[in-house]
Amino acid sequence: TLFVPPYHNDTIMMNLKRKLETLGFNAYTGRYNGPMDLTNYKAVVHIPYAWSNLAFFEMFQLGIVYFIPTINFLFQLRKMGNFWFQPPYNRENLHLSEWYNDTHTDLLIYFDSWEDLKKKVHTLNYDKHKLKLKEFGEKHIKTTLNKWESVLNN
Repeated sequence: TLFVPPYHNDTIMMNLKRKLETLGFNAYTGRYNGPMDLTNYKAVVHIPYAWSNLAFFEMFQLGIVYFIPTINFLFQLRKMGNFWFQPPYNRENLHLSEWYNDTHTDLLIYFDSWEDLKKKVHTLNYDKHKLKLKEFGEKHIKTTLNKWESVLNN
């Protein structure tokens, strides 16, 4: 089962759960009790709405796989109407957001169409990808703690 977050672009701009079901997937959307709940799903399919997200690095540490639209496909989806992105929305600067930053391109699975998503969901080596996410998460923790330590010791 794929998880669809209960956020504006995933539920109001479009019914992403229904779209996934038309592609042949089991999908669930609704409330969840924190990131640990998401580990019970095959992956999360999400249409980003903000430059940054508090749970972003938690998902890596927990090995939660995220499928998100490429910037080009996000722009196509935006044309459906009722799209929301944390102001100021600026397509030219989306590469600066955590979702589209070059640092994270190997961690998130980007899809450029619904057929591309379908293919990637079926062909991804989930065990290998989750390991990559967890390794990045551990490295991020160590790097962040080292930075704080150097700040506190100065």
